[in-house]
Amino acid sequence: MKILDENGKVLKTTPDFSTGRYLQDENGNLVFTKWTDEELKDIKEKENATLVARVTQVESAAMELAQMIGGNAA
Repeated sequence: MKILDENGKVLKTTPDFSTGRYLQDENGNLVFTKWTDEELKDIKEKENATLVARVTQVESAAMELAQMIGGNAA
């Protein structure tokens, strides 16, 4: 098994996984393939949605905690 770039050249360094991912070819080699613009857009949208959900959870927990200790969450 070889680790190749999209042009079929053997990779000698670790690629930047923020720009692509490995796919396996028909020979069992791993080929580092760049993300398309559409895939990058989709990844960014999912990351943003996850971040918003986490912030909302933290805000909710902080309000519950403030209510539990008798504080004012506003």
